[in-house]
Amino acid sequence: MSLENNTIKSQNLVRPYLIGIAGGSGSGKTSVASELFKTIGINNCLLFSMDTYYKNLTEEQLAHVNEYNFDAPEALDLDLLSYHLSELMNWHPIDMPTYNFAENKRGVETVKIYPNKVIIFEGILAFFDKRMRDMMDLKIVVDVDGDIRLARRVYRDIVDRGRQMESVLERYHKFVKPAFEDLLMRLQTDYIDLGMIHYVDTEDDWNYIQNSEFMEYVKELKAKGTIRHIGMSSPNPEIAQLAVQS
Repeated sequence: MSLENNTIKSQNLVRPYLIGIAGGSGSGKTSVASELFKTIGINNCLLFSMDTYYKNLTEEQLAHVNEYNFDAPEALDLDLLSYHLSELMNWHPIDMPTYNFAENKRGVETVKIYPNKVIIFEGILAFFDKRMRDMMDLKIVVDVDGDIRLARRVYRDIVDRGRQMESVLERYHKFVKPAFEDLLMRLQTDYIDLGMIHYVDTEDDWNYIQNSEFMEYVKELKAKGTIRHIGMSSPNPEIAQLAVQS
């Protein structure tokens, strides 16, 4: 059955189940979202990212692009994004914009996106806008050590987005890290159902996490109610079993 026909027939069903996934740049939120998508299956799930909803820059902004904060809420077209998410939640297809990260501008073409029974919505500011936050049935925050997030950010921006090392590092320390910390501060305790510890692949990783200040910090957040449940992602069944038994 095509997605188009499935969408038409699904209009008489209950609203889709919306999972929101947020986390700092390089935290692994896209990987978690992709694994969830694979597990649920393409016939039942839509993976929807906010990365293509950046606004077009003005000529002046393009001339000083290294000074432009792409990690601020103002960089995103939140009105269009909220409208599109609402349309998907009401079983209506959307024309999703495209974005060229190398040229820092929105593409001319759009992509037709159809809703599904489960929608996974991910992005660094996925929980920022109350309109979208209130639609979510489950909210997940993925976090790893800041050094790991920086390393992944550097690799992605240089290899995938054609940026220079100096500008990537400058942007991370000037905009990316403060933006995410500010978001967490403003969100406080009510918006995180599941905090994910990501990329625990080996027993050495597990032992390091268990005996590190990071785990104490995570447990402290849970005790305070900042996160309601602690989750862990690992491709290794033996490590997953250790987590279950801990």
